Amino acid sequence: MAPRYRPIYPGFVSGAPPARERVLAAVPALAGLLESGVPGTQVQSDALTAGDDPTAWILWFILRADCLVIAAPVAGVRQDAVADAILRCNAYNGGMRWSVLSVAPWEGDQVATLSARLPLLPDGLGRWETIGGAMEAVLRDAGPARSVFEGLVSDETGRAGG
Repeated sequence: MAPRYRPIYPGFVSGAPPARERVLAAVPALAGLLESGVPGTQVQSDALTAGDDPTAWILWFILRADCLVIAAPVAGVRQDAVADAILRCNAYNGGMRWSVLSVAPWEGDQVATLSARLPLLPDGLGRWETIGGAMEAVLRDAGPARSVFEGLVSDETGRAGG
């Protein structure tokens, strides 16, 4: 089944639905996570795109005690390339972008993840605009972030998924 492509945050366009509606249309489970979730609880989106980019990404939303983390796994890194991947993450993060690139174990593999951490703003004080903006930033930066790992990605060796 092909991923669903849904632009999630069209910006401040006249007549556009409110930010809360746009975000929850893309990630319905996020409302419950923010209302009654406990730190460590997470939900994921369906495949999403930003703007005209046809590449879809799945976003993970992880609730922390003091923030919401929005993360997109961007690449599986070969075990023998982890040290080089970490150096590339540090170089990427030196650009002081909104999002941060890291490599960590995930279900037995090493996975490069692009993430953004957001303060837990009260509803009505820019919460949904902030979440929507961060989603858009992570989706927009996921492709370029994946390219940081060129030559290190496990599926570049001909494994399934590549």
